[in-house]
Amino acid sequence: MKARLREQLKMADSPVSAYSNPLAAVCVASSHGFTPEADIVVQVAMKQYDFGKPEDLKTYKLLRPSTITDTVHSIFMPDENNLNADSVPLVNEGFTQGGDMTLRSTDGFDFSVHSVLLSLASPVFSDLLLTGNKREAICFSEKAKVLALMLKFIYPRPAPIISSVDLFDNALRVANKYQLESMKQRLQEQLTRVESPLSVLSNPMSVLYLASLHGLTAEAELAANLASKHYNFSQGEGLKKLLDAALTPSTAALVKLTGIPLVKTRVLTEVLFHFEHAPMTIYNDGAPFLDALACVHCRETFRNFRRQSPPEWQFRWAHWIYDEIKDRPISEWKGYFSHTNVCRSFYQPHLQPTFCAYRYCNIAPDCVCISVITDSATQFQKWANGIFEHLISRLSVIAELESRSITQF
Repeated sequence: MKARLREQLKMADSPVSAYSNPLAAVCVASSHGFTPEADIVVQVAMKQYDFGKPEDLKTYKLLRPSTITDTVHSIFMPDENNLNADSVPLVNEGFTQGGDMTLRSTDGFDFSVHSVLLSLASPVFSDLLLTGNKREAICFSEKAKVLALMLKFIYPRPAPIISSVDLFDNALRVANKYQLESMKQRLQEQLTRVESPLSVLSNPMSVLYLASLHGLTAEAELAANLASKHYNFSQGEGLKKLLDAALTPSTAALVKLTGIPLVKTRVLTEVLFHFEHAPMTIYNDGAPFLDALACVHCRETFRNFRRQSPPEWQFRWAHWIYDEIKDRPISEWKGYFSHTNVCRSFYQPHLQPTFCAYRYCNIAPDCVCISVITDSATQFQKWANGIFEHLISRLSVIAELESRSITQF
């Protein structure tokens, strides 16, 4: 090939001939070490141009390497579709001629292939070629991009590196469909190689879905172990990443169905049943709600002591609101935190309406906290709103996920 290139520099009818385009020939010969040819074309160029003149010097400076490259491609590589910055290679590049049969993609691209390579790669293709007519194009249900990828795995060349999850999914589907075991094996290797764009080490979520969908048990187990270390799926952000990695709406629906209740339950439990911490506390140092939300008999017990056991009304309210909202969309929660629901939470059929009050060092009868709270609507609402806002802050990602339809994942 190199010899033929050098000959083109000396042929009178060549676009880069020393006689028809000496400046291009000078650049080509000099760049690639064609010394004899360079000497010839320099002599010719000096006869045609006077580089002492500004206009001729400007002509030489305007001759860019890309111009020469495009010219050489147009002569020697017409099937490469002139690969420059302004062109895109054909999807069937490398399979336009030379084969003994033609495959046709569903979007109308033809691939000239060698039947013997397809037969060796796949028993499905082997059976197909026994019954098919090689003179007629064989139509496939795959698009050209997927068909081209399949052929690159079949032909004896380095396996293409795939960075798209969607394309990788299609590649595995095709490998299974046509029983291309070598292709499937090399695809599996990409899932565990460190440098692969879809390595389980750097992208465990995508690999988990791909491996699960296509029955790659070992890869799925490895991805699941790594994903559980990288992400906390009982938190909103971790669940969102899991949903964003879902390959199909049905998978996203399953994750959403199981994941959202898990995150909501965990956050509600952590907030509502930790009475010694904000925002639930009413009695820690500096808490402004003790006098308004506890009766005179109970205040002594909680005023200066940190306790996990709350007043009876608070424990009932926490359980009631948990049961009421945990299975509802977050957008419907606000009304349950209203002061108007205090009595509903307190007077429940399975609980006694009266009980003894806590009191420091002894027990006093008749806790009347519920009466105090009933008359302290403003303070109760301020306390309840703080809890609601804290929950909304913790679950903002879940609220967003609940509002999105499955097709948006």
